[in-house]
Amino acid sequence: MPSETTTPPAVSTPPWQAQAVWVATAPDGELRVAVFPPRVPATTRLILCNDPLPFLELLEGSTEAAQWLVIDLATLFRLLHPESAAAGLAEMLARIEGDMPPEQRLWRLWLRCESRLCAFPLWALDEVAAICQALDDNELAALFRLAARQAETRRDALRNWTDTFPATVRRVERAAPPDLADCSAVDAAAAVALLDQDGALARCVAGYEPRPGQLMMVRAVVEAINAGRHLLVEAGTGIGKSLGYLLPAAIWSQLNDVPVVISTNTRNLQTQLVEKDLPSVQRMLAERSAATACGEPPRPLRTALIKGRGNYLCLRRLAHQMEQAPGELPRRERRQLAAVLCWAVHTPDGDLDTLAAGATMEQGIAAQLNAHADDCAGHACRFYRRCFVQKARERAQRADLVIANHSLVFTELGATTPIALPRHAQIIFDEAHNLEEAATRHFSTELSPARLATLARRLASGRGRRRRGLLERLRRRFEGGTLRQSAAVFEALMQELDAAGADVEALRRDGSLLFRRLYDLLPAGGTPVRFAFPAATGGPPAPPPAPDDRWRAIREAQASLEATLLRLIAGFKRMIDRLAEAAADELNLLAEETADLTGGIQALTSLHTDLADVLAAADPASVFWVQRATGPEPLAEAWAAPLKVGPLLAKHLYEAKSSVVFCSATLSVGGRFTYIGERLGLDAIAPGRLATCLAPSPFDYARQCTLLAPAYLPDPTAADRSYITELTILICQVAAGLGGRTLCLFTSYDMLRQCARLAEPALQAEGITLLVHGESGSRDLLLRTFRQDSRCVLFGTHSFWEGVDVVGDALSCVILARLPFASPGDPVFSARCEQLDRDGQPSFRALSLPAAVLRLRQGFGRLIRHRGDRGLVIVADTRMLTKPYGATFRRNLPCAVQVCESAAGLLDHLASYASPSPSPPAPTA
Repeated sequence: MPSETTTPPAVSTPPWQAQAVWVATAPDGELRVAVFPPRVPATTRLILCNDPLPFLELLEGSTEAAQWLVIDLATLFRLLHPESAAAGLAEMLARIEGDMPPEQRLWRLWLRCESRLCAFPLWALDEVAAICQALDDNELAALFRLAARQAETRRDALRNWTDTFPATVRRVERAAPPDLADCSAVDAAAAVALLDQDGALARCVAGYEPRPGQLMMVRAVVEAINAGRHLLVEAGTGIGKSLGYLLPAAIWSQLNDVPVVISTNTRNLQTQLVEKDLPSVQRMLAERSAATACGEPPRPLRTALIKGRGNYLCLRRLAHQMEQAPGELPRRERRQLAAVLCWAVHTPDGDLDTLAAGATMEQGIAAQLNAHADDCAGHACRFYRRCFVQKARERAQRADLVIANHSLVFTELGATTPIALPRHAQIIFDEAHNLEEAATRHFSTELSPARLATLARRLASGRGRRRRGLLERLRRRFEGGTLRQSAAVFEALMQELDAAGADVEALRRDGSLLFRRLYDLLPAGGTPVRFAFPAATGGPPAPPPAPDDRWRAIREAQASLEATLLRLIAGFKRMIDRLAEAAADELNLLAEETADLTGGIQALTSLHTDLADVLAAADPASVFWVQRATGPEPLAEAWAAPLKVGPLLAKHLYEAKSSVVFCSATLSVGGRFTYIGERLGLDAIAPGRLATCLAPSPFDYARQCTLLAPAYLPDPTAADRSYITELTILICQVAAGLGGRTLCLFTSYDMLRQCARLAEPALQAEGITLLVHGESGSRDLLLRTFRQDSRCVLFGTHSFWEGVDVVGDALSCVILARLPFASPGDPVFSARCEQLDRDGQPSFRALSLPAAVLRLRQGFGRLIRHRGDRGLVIVADTRMLTKPYGATFRRNLPCAVQVCESAAGLLDHLASYASPSPSPPAPTA
């Protein structure tokens, strides 16, 4: 995929002689040392070690040791490659291919570090050296200073840090797409032929076999776009869904010179599209005969990946961090800043997702450095032409296919002039089964301690030399600029900054008081509480509000917080007026400060508006609730969310676009699209404008998969712990019989944690590693470990029910702990159920059951990802056998259920997948 790239200076000759040293304790307790290369010049100064402390103790008193710079290589690698998901040295070394001793692997790892280090611009070497020195990491500081001295000899040494990021933004606005009548239709037969037995893909991929479901999907997408219809496509697992819509979209885009937007729900799918599927489309279109048959011009397909601005590094915010002396930053932030700088000099697109994926990066680092609408100075920003956000938008404007995410698409719904996306008439939603949830999340309003704390921190934080934030930056600029020449203006601005600083402290106090008062609404268990004021709205009845004295205290705290927000807004406006008075010829010099204050006003105004709207609870089309906030303190947060997203989508999407295509492996219930159509408001589409397609999976589930239902388990809804105990015994027995290779999907963290505590000792006794979602590392790390080590059992919830793609022998069994009904305590879900019941639609049949069926199908789909995969799915919930609705679940699974009346009967089924080993000791309750 084409993208803007930074241009690091040419790699120079290293200014050191180096040697890798591997230190290990032998069985006899003696320290053993191995080196690579075995012979190095006497001038060697740099030692790269796996464990420096015992090595230095070994050399204590040596005259040579005083000349050596001994570096912990794992620490250096993490600093130079912060985007790496490798958490420790063992994982770093494991990624080096080839059979070699550990000291040679260590050397190979060093060469990767050396290559990056020698390509660093001079400014970065100086900055990181200063930070390392402030962290008392003298060895790393010395290494970076050595590299800096060498960099000074290069002609292309970059001393100004901004020169690392090319100034290339030339924004081009895409014209509005033509009417459908003025577009050329795609030849459906020719498009399908590209994927047929003798088509372009077959010529590009050895051993390619066409899949009937994929050909059916391609034809359906082409016909929908040609006719200006919307389309629902259920693409069975394994048909190649992505190519099924990417190919028609690419041909249409090039044929008519219009952009098509592809929207996904997850970062993983975006990565797959960019790295795997789009190159395949490029290769197919490069086949001259196929290109001629479809009529598109021979130019390369232009593609762009774009995310919301919050996913990109803001150079302006990075500059604010760098303007502070290293000693002014908290120690933890210094180390993170050094890693960010090492990443920033090499990032091609400023995508913070790649940095956040690093094993050693704190999740909050993106929030400190990402681009933010309220912080953006726009054209007034001195980094505007170097801005990663603007570059991404420029690429999107020029692209044929634009890969976006649901949240970004929703942000631009209804906008007269799109900001990030080019004007488009065709959009394709992949992972469309998540669309209602994604829309609900996007259109929700949050009043939380985290939101207020983030805003307050942006305005002012810290004390003394460590004061930070917008107010401190403005103070430093005013004191160091020409405003001092106008004494009256300067003094007025200083007074306003002092007053604003006091108001920020009041903002924190008032916010904390409000969130404590909201916490008083929660019951002893802390479950969410809905609230509404139907007398004011004339809307449907709501749960009875809390006693008046609690709400009276909430209103008093709300009034105090609103007054503080209004004082801050007024003070910021006065500062803008003072800047305008300073001098007409200085306005350009003060444009960035004015933009900063304007952004602050926008953020404060947004919070003030949301505060009033949410606590008024006056919109009958929304649901309002209070829930416990994250953290140890007794604080709560208030939320508002739309009861229905369908009307919003119908107005701004279905009526505004020529074609909207919805794709997923799970959209239908019982072969019908009624449920998803009602949830997404597709029933509002004019007759004849909505088409559907059920593209079957190529997998032979009856041959590849065994679906088991253990009838002997207790009812999972029973009040006692018997189900947890019996489920854990089942998991351990299956895992022992298969030697790991088991994915267990839960519907709640509480059940997952209980089972994990019981199962871990029994699994350890069998030499099986238990990986636990939320405890054993990030989702990506868990999946990578699970794929690489077959003797693993992975416990996951929520996000693991979908998007998990483990091919081959690494996964042989999926255990579904419970039927995945939504929690009745979920405020949005319960409000929607009540709304359906009031409208005369039984909510269980209209919402609860079909939603759970789609979720179960997603979980089932984790097992078979390839024609060669085989395994078992165990639905460990007896309600699928005993309840009347169980038949609905059974009918919607792709193979017949085999009922197991005993544990022995269930374990007999393992024989065809692995030789069972003796059962592990049963876990104790």
